[in-house]
Amino acid sequence: MYVATNGAHNSPYDTWGKAATNLDAPLVLQADGVTIMVSNGTFVARNALLDRGVTVRSVNGPAATVFRSPGGNTRLFELTHSNAVLDGLTVTGGDIVSAHGGGIHLFRGTVQNCIIVSNRAASNVCGGGGVWADGPSRIIGCTLRGNFGFHYSGGAYLTHPEAIMDRCIMSNNSAYVWGAGVYLLNGVVRNSLICGNFLTGNHSSYGGGGVRILAGRFENCTVVDNRAGDLTPGGGVRMDGGTITNSIIYYNL
Repeated sequence: MYVATNGAHNSPYDTWGKAATNLDAPLVLQADGVTIMVSNGTFVARNALLDRGVTVRSVNGPAATVFRSPGGNTRLFELTHSNAVLDGLTVTGGDIVSAHGGGIHLFRGTVQNCIIVSNRAASNVCGGGGVWADGPSRIIGCTLRGNFGFHYSGGAYLTHPEAIMDRCIMSNNSAYVWGAGVYLLNGVVRNSLICGNFLTGNHSSYGGGGVRILAGRFENCTVVDNRAGDLTPGGGVRMDGGTITNSIIYYNL
């Protein structure tokens, strides 16, 4: 199926000439094995649910294909199927209230080659402004930038032992309490760069301007130029469990 700003919006949207003008319409028809190709442009996504083995893929990458929130208490995407895929999109403007995952809730499936920018999970005891991965899932080759989460990371909040983040960049994300770039409650973060993230709160019980680790594995990563307040431990990493292997951690404040 196809999505384009200038499509004719004729179901079943199976040619570019019949392309849907929004993502909601083809998602109603989603089925295992279907790929929805999205052309250049800016589109709106409001709690778009991928609950089948469907792939939503841009034609020309995340710089060309942007999904934004319409505003209000809105997360952009939720993936609940193990074969669901988001590929090559920019995801921006999500602002969820009283829940984790302002941009994307990743319960199953894969988010790859995406730019996840300027999303929020700003309520007390919430986090994962960019992505919340709470099931067996993968975040691959993504950039998470400028997201905010109040408690548990502005960038990514991983809570499941089979949640994997690989070859990602987390930059300029912020949180008030813990792990501005990444909060690793469980799972694996590897081959990634965590840089320029910061905590806005300042207290001895807070920590992790770049990363907070409670369990899981942190492997082959670079953590640089992150910061926390003068009362807050772990400008780069606050580690209260888990393992760190073969990683570079330097020039954090």
